[in-house]
Amino acid sequence: MTKKLLIFAATLAIVLIALGIYGYFVLRSVVSTAQVEANSLPAELAAARREGLPLEPSDLRPATPIPDDQNAANVYRAISPKISHLPSIPSDSIANVAIGDGTTKDIAKVQNYLTHHENQLSQIEGASYLPHCDFKPRWEEGMELLFPDFARLREVARLFAARAMLKSKSGDPIGALSDIATAGRIARHAGEVPTIIGSLVQIAIDAIADRAFLQVLHAHSTDSKVLQAAQSAAAAFDPSPDVAHTFGGEAVMLRMTIHKIRDSTEALDESVAHFVPIRLKNRRVWCDAWEARMIHYWRRVYAIFSRTKNDQLAQFQALEKEGARMDAQSKLPMHEVDGILTPMYGLVWLKATEANARGLLRSTMLLLFEYRIKHGHFPATLVDIHAPNDPFTGSSLHYRTTSKGLILYSVGANFKDDGGKTSYKNPPDIAVSYP
Repeated sequence: MTKKLLIFAATLAIVLIALGIYGYFVLRSVVSTAQVEANSLPAELAAARREGLPLEPSDLRPATPIPDDQNAANVYRAISPKISHLPSIPSDSIANVAIGDGTTKDIAKVQNYLTHHENQLSQIEGASYLPHCDFKPRWEEGMELLFPDFARLREVARLFAARAMLKSKSGDPIGALSDIATAGRIARHAGEVPTIIGSLVQIAIDAIADRAFLQVLHAHSTDSKVLQAAQSAAAAFDPSPDVAHTFGGEAVMLRMTIHKIRDSTEALDESVAHFVPIRLKNRRVWCDAWEARMIHYWRRVYAIFSRTKNDQLAQFQALEKEGARMDAQSKLPMHEVDGILTPMYGLVWLKATEANARGLLRSTMLLLFEYRIKHGHFPATLVDIHAPNDPFTGSSLHYRTTSKGLILYSVGANFKDDGGKTSYKNPPDIAVSYP
């Protein structure tokens, strides 16, 4: 028995020694690779500057400061906290009214709240017309930077959508569309901030306002004056979210985050601590390697945006391929942090393109209703009204008439024609129907 134990112990010792030797050489290889990547940082920075990529917080700030009287952010920041925190009314009541499903009690509460805050809403509406919106983010904070103003803007936009629904039901569709246009302009202002969250808030507000727009349009589709006002309201949503625009802020914030990790002499945040060597003298090498890889990734994404700006489908395919490359790379030793510090622009593209599709459906519905006013019926095909193409396919939007009206849809984020079904699986088509 003793002999067997000795053999087992000797075998285990040999295995452990072999693993130790193997681990030593693997670590040496990883360290060597990291040093090579770290050494490439100056060249990556120089190339990024030549290509016009924003790298510093100053690159994101206007060359000429925006005058206070032209900056909507000043009004939003001063007014929106006063009306987006709703202690006297449940937020669900506002949401229900904004989508046309409010109870009598919900409607009474919201109407009273809107009347009480009419002056503040008027100030917000005026600010929505201003040409610029700069909340002056402290980009130096990196990924610790917070954007509390965005959540407030979304709630304020929901208030305008709720007021629009109430106006429409009371026989004032023109006033309703004016409120929807205000929400559209607020969405556009949110999208001016070059971050993913700015685009996502723009998309969220767009969806809130879009639902109200379609309900008002459907309820008053035979009135040519309402259709004319709807044209103006639809234009307020433009331009659609721009994924390339979000690139700048994300690149700078991620770079500032790496700088914080590299320059800190304190304990690291738990989310990255186990990726960083304990010895502080090695931290600069790892962080320089991460930064070099990040900049190389940003340069590749920037090149995709540049060469595919007129072909959205090709852009998505290239972004997905690049995302898959980075995902595979993040599984390599000491590359784990790449997955944390690399935005998935393909996913953002899908959300932005959904918003673009909704915009095209809005404009096409207007063309269909105008055709019906002129001819007394809906067209047999979209060719008759020169409708735009589906941004997900580059081909025609899907359209068919029904016994009572029509259905119009984009294939949506799964790129498949599901017959206009909007159930939340796969994901669904993006569809509008009438009635």
